[in-house]
Amino acid sequence: MKRLLILIILAILPSIVSAQVYAMRDSVKNGYDFWLYVPSDYADNRVKRQEVGDSIEVAKPLPVILFLHGRSLSGTNLNKVREYGVIDAIWRGRKIDAMVIAPQVNHGDWWRPESVMNVVDWVIQRYDVDTTRLYVMGMSLGGYGTLDFAATYPDRVAAAVAMCGGSTRKNTMLQQLNKVPLMIMHGTADAAVAVSESRKVRDAMSQGDASLPRLRYDEQVGANHSVYARVFYIEEIYEWLMKHSTADENRPVDRSVQIPYSRYSTSKSAYAGLPRGGGKVQFIDPPTKSNTKGNYIETTTAAVSTETKTEVATNSEPAAAPAETKTTTTNSSKSTTAAATTAASYQYHTIVSGDTLGHIAVKYGTTVKRLCELNGITETTILKLGKKLKVETKGAKAEAASSAQYHTIVSGDTLGALARKYSTSVKRLCELNGITETTILKLGKKLRVK
Repeated sequence: MKRLLILIILAILPSIVSAQVYAMRDSVKNGYDFWLYVPSDYADNRVKRQEVGDSIEVAKPLPVILFLHGRSLSGTNLNKVREYGVIDAIWRGRKIDAMVIAPQVNHGDWWRPESVMNVVDWVIQRYDVDTTRLYVMGMSLGGYGTLDFAATYPDRVAAAVAMCGGSTRKNTMLQQLNKVPLMIMHGTADAAVAVSESRKVRDAMSQGDASLPRLRYDEQVGANHSVYARVFYIEEIYEWLMKHSTADENRPVDRSVQIPYSRYSTSKSAYAGLPRGGGKVQFIDPPTKSNTKGNYIETTTAAVSTETKTEVATNSEPAAAPAETKTTTTNSSKSTTAAATTAASYQYHTIVSGDTLGHIAVKYGTTVKRLCELNGITETTILKLGKKLKVETKGAKAEAASSAQYHTIVSGDTLGALARKYSTSVKRLCELNGITETTILKLGKKLRVK
């Protein structure tokens, strides 16, 4: 009887054990908040694998799928990333034998390849995963992020799927995509992101190799933007991704797995057999201090270069000034004097996308060290959009800040052209703005020229 009971428990165990999806907030320096899907049968076999010499009896490490969402899921509410895409597909019951990383980018920002890779590396350092099978897929804004990421790290990405997107990278960098097994999908009736954006990427790749040896380009006549959100739910797309590895000789693209338009053209066909909540997934998101900070999009380390589109997005976060706090020093009379003259000696700078402490220090004629002292932060503190930062503007510093002259970047501007226009030098422009000669200028961004 006891033996029978054990057999029954073992039989039903797979149906009651759920996979887990963890909310990772404020975990990765210079990265993003993200969801991490860990399959129910995951086991860390790194030590065991070394002990037995990579025996076939030891489970292999898991591949990694990176999902980059579109503009509608941007923000600081991590739960929005569950609305559609890979995590939602898993929740519905799509079986994916891989670790899945689903980060969230803030409103108005573009995916930054270096920040995304920081998240990937964080996972690689902590979990038993196969670094030769890193896959990336995204749609719309996520399509841009996918192509930017794969072009930046062609030797690390095993395969990529970019839907109704484009790229912010230059043509010379896009030619690196020829190293990556890549699928680009776009509809000609896309009113959100013109199909010409994907065509530009294809054409840029062809400048490097006209044969486009590793590209599967699928352009559907009459297909709109939203239809491609269903691709995340069909098993064929994951089957195709996992046909690839960076360890493959010559890294050929798989053309055997077919993904017909009829497979995802309707909700009925795409979601067949995937009831909502059918995946037995447990979401672990405890309201603890370590995972409820969020809101981060910018850091005070070296800025990441990305070309910028002409779209401008507004930030809806409150911009209330932080409560004033007095700094205690060993000399009480100095503290009293500083507090009494605060109104006349200081002002506040509201953080916007692209700001860094170095940039702000240059703008107001102060130093990063002084900004940190005034605001009780460190050089590695992440700046929040809409947050007000206290800056010192007294004496010569205030005069320098008030006499500064700015130029709003327009299409065609270069540092060289601006230097000639304002009778200065590229070196001086870089010093004034805390940038380098290779920094990509953003349309609509103000550049200090005097």
